[in-house]
Amino acid sequence: MNTKRIFFKDNAVMDRATIDSTGVFLATELQRLDPVLHEPMADFSYSRDIDMTALDIGDEQTAFDRIHYTATGGETTGGKSFVSSKVTEIGTVGLDSERVVAGTFVWAEAIRKSVIELAQAQKLGRPLDPQMMNALQMKLNIDSQNMVYTGDTPAGVKGLCNSSLVTETVVANNAANASALWTAKSDEEVLKDINTVLDLAWAATGYTICPSRLGLPPVKFSYLATRKIANQTMSLGKYLADNSLCNIVNGRPLEIVPMRELAGIATGPTDRMVAYSKRPDVVRWPRSIISSMPVENRGLHQISVYYCRFGTVEFVKPEACYYAYGF
Repeated sequence: MNTKRIFFKDNAVMDRATIDSTGVFLATELQRLDPVLHEPMADFSYSRDIDMTALDIGDEQTAFDRIHYTATGGETTGGKSFVSSKVTEIGTVGLDSERVVAGTFVWAEAIRKSVIELAQAQKLGRPLDPQMMNALQMKLNIDSQNMVYTGDTPAGVKGLCNSSLVTETVVANNAANASALWTAKSDEEVLKDINTVLDLAWAATGYTICPSRLGLPPVKFSYLATRKIANQTMSLGKYLADNSLCNIVNGRPLEIVPMRELAGIATGPTDRMVAYSKRPDVVRWPRSIISSMPVENRGLHQISVYYCRFGTVEFVKPEACYYAYGF
């Protein structure tokens, strides 16, 4: 009797037919299996960098009103509202309002499981639902991350890192006028670059809001965290935070955070930094909570649909934000 044998090289899996969505693999009795399921590497920071506001699944648009106040003044037009005792007409105040409207987008994904896969997963003692929910939650976070920082190109909307509403400047060269890169600048020159951006945003708001956060590409963030200042007492990043215009005006150190979406997004392409305040009256992002439909049986499959609605990043006060590049 001839017996057909299958030989394996380097302990490789036989073929793709031995693998399916239940995680069934062909293994030997001498194989030690790590019971932990190692998920893809991912990190999401959108909830750290922007305030999220409420949205309902039925909302097709979001809107907010910007109001400007006007006043005629007193006896001197545009001056103080001083009047004499014999005045016959008194100036009045008025309102000038502007409504800013943006579209929203329905987000939906489904979890699909066959009764065969469910039976196999039960036999293995490895339920499918937690793994599939983790996959769905990761897709939601990936799309949320992209929407917050860079918007959506097909829809023609922008995000926190690339909005056309935010003014941009280029950092100055060093004292030798040879380079604008931080690697070629002194500690004081790097501090001047950051304070210049903060001051530009502060001035644009009539010196009412000084940015409290600075987003940097991860490579530049790491550089500031590891480079020591001249006297070696602290990192350059801490020196900048403690001596920033933000600390002087707001009474707290500048919060410097890494944003990988800022890498190569500016003119050139070059890296960009963004100075802003994490406040819902400055910039925010509306999104509804995720909901689900009842499980639907379709043939041998069970389908669960999950959905929510995305808004567009709203720059309520775009003048309170500022971009810079060339560093």
